[in-house]
Amino acid sequence: MTVRVLMLILLVGRGLGLSPCEAVSPSLLTPDISVGADTPGPALKYETDKRVYRQGDVVKITVTNVSDVATPIVNRLVVDGGFAVLEIKSEEGQWKPIELVAASDVHTFRSLGPGEHHEYVWQTMREVRGDVAASPGTYRIGFGRPFYTHPFEIVEK
Repeated sequence: MTVRVLMLILLVGRGLGLSPCEAVSPSLLTPDISVGADTPGPALKYETDKRVYRQGDVVKITVTNVSDVATPIVNRLVVDGGFAVLEIKSEEGQWKPIELVAASDVHTFRSLGPGEHHEYVWQTMREVRGDVAASPGTYRIGFGRPFYTHPFEIVEK
């Protein structure tokens, strides 16, 4: 188990009011995300507002609880490396992680009820490294496996 997964388990547990010693069900970290699944349990859908952005644009991500149970999510507005992973698709077709600035290691959680939405934003100009714009390419943002946005493009300004 990677350090990132262990940190996520602790953060989710803290958001659920558990002590660091109490176990968190792996189903909270890797729920079934297929829409319309017959299996009960948490299911989240992450979507960006567009498929193509210019360098410096703000990417808006909406998370929707598509299940019949409340699910804890990180209660933040801006996507950062403290709880999300940015990936770019290489020329070989492999997803490669890009380090995001972690604005804070303090996370608050909220419960996202069935059918409810929450919006995150990724500021492509500031959140990679300083005031450097994200390079043109195909990206996706991960919010813990298997939660990813659909791929989206960033093109030159």
